[in-house]
Amino acid sequence: MGDPIKSYVVHFPGNAPDDSGYIMVEPLAAGKATQADLHVVRSLKNGQLYVRKHLVYGELNPELKFFHRLPSHIVPRLVHYEHHDSGDVNIYDFANGGDLLRYMNLNREKRQNIPEIMVWRLCRDISAILAYMHTGWTPESGTQDGWVPIAHHDLHSSNIFLHWTNSHSLFPKFLLGDWGYGREFKENEEKEELVFTKWNDIQIPEIVQMREILIRQVNWWPTDSPPLWNIEDQDNPAGLMNRLVNESIELALLKNGLKEINSAASMAVYIAEKMYPEANKHIKRLKKENEHDFRWTIPEEVTGFAIFGENGDREEDIKEWVKHKQNEEMRKPWQWLEVGHLPDIVTNPWST
Repeated sequence: MGDPIKSYVVHFPGNAPDDSGYIMVEPLAAGKATQADLHVVRSLKNGQLYVRKHLVYGELNPELKFFHRLPSHIVPRLVHYEHHDSGDVNIYDFANGGDLLRYMNLNREKRQNIPEIMVWRLCRDISAILAYMHTGWTPESGTQDGWVPIAHHDLHSSNIFLHWTNSHSLFPKFLLGDWGYGREFKENEEKEELVFTKWNDIQIPEIVQMREILIRQVNWWPTDSPPLWNIEDQDNPAGLMNRLVNESIELALLKNGLKEINSAASMAVYIAEKMYPEANKHIKRLKKENEHDFRWTIPEEVTGFAIFGENGDREEDIKEWVKHKQNEEMRKPWQWLEVGHLPDIVTNPWST
């Protein structure tokens, strides 16, 4: 009688004595901004899910310069960083609600418009996130003196993530992710391959990208339906956002391409200061008119982990798996780990 067939997982070892590393759960599609390997992984330390981003050797890792300045209520938290010969590795908190494009498609499948209350929340939160990035603005404290602006440079619906903080939350919070093109702005300073000499070179494209998402995509979704709102009407989120963006562009151009970093010339702050209270007023009204519960949009919980070798050949298994996922290879560092050697927190998370 032959030896029993063993099952294995792909283990990404940690680079510190107290770091037991992560095991692979499933792949994520890489964005256009990077050729990075992206995987949902599970921590061997706490059993929680994270996103592992393994950059190609030599690829820029700009998040390390500014991510500590962005709070976890607006971006997926960068929880760990490793440097390897094959490229840097970043570990992020996992957003459990998918991205905005997925949410839009769920509504399209149901042949329904995105609910007004959700669009008000989206307009409020995304405008506030941009205002914080550009000036450190918050609705409670305003702008921060001496703030060095941060620009995302790749704002679209697949980079806006939904996250549910607990099972009782009726609404998700919105997070801005995928910062592969992100940069800090300093006047007349050359930043790797991206060079900006004027503040408007950054803020106008960023605000236009926001308008593209919140007006062109959300308002015309499904794409074969008429727009949900008339953007000439100021009493709806699309109309108000359109007016505020246009007014903010006029403000920026009147400053004649102001080079100095001045919160008074910030388009994002101009929009957020007016959108935030107006959106809250409509959100409060809509909550009174109807009950809202968007938990039906939460994806099925990601459970378990990827197992190889159950058919007797783990090497052949992973070759087929990687090929199926349209990757060329599984880049090191990783190693095989027998399923039987996994800690209880991973194999039986309810035991603790």
